[in-house]
Amino acid sequence: MTLRDVRRMLAWSVPVTTQSLPAPTALRSPLASSSAVQLTWTGAGPFVVERRADAKTFATIGRTSDAAYTDAAIDPFATYVYRIRTARGADGGPGGEQLSPPSNEITVGPPPAGFSTVDRKSTRLNSSHITISYA
Repeated sequence: MTLRDVRRMLAWSVPVTTQSLPAPTALRSPLASSSAVQLTWTGAGPFVVERRADAKTFATIGRTSDAAYTDAAIDPFATYVYRIRTARGADGGPGGEQLSPPSNEITVGPPPAGFSTVDRKSTRLNSSHITISYA
């Protein structure tokens, strides 16, 4: 077999297409505190959780089979943007890992400095002013 024959064979190769993975949906944060951010979404896993701070690039911070993740490695004064991807092939098989397009992005950040949460029942409103408690 000559080099010319090999080139002809390669020219007639059928391209292999892969089916793209569906992106997770409905990403939200039902709970965020100064020590952790809880994330939930819908979709079929396994998943890769990605985060970025400010305008930096996204980095993988975790992997999970569940449609939920808690990020406990946070700075309580930082703002983070999260997104989720479905993953396949993370077992090191041929072709490496395949990732879906990202989910919606959500931004989670600290409350304004000096403010505390006030129970709705104890908040008094009238037409002339609003009372807000702060530390």
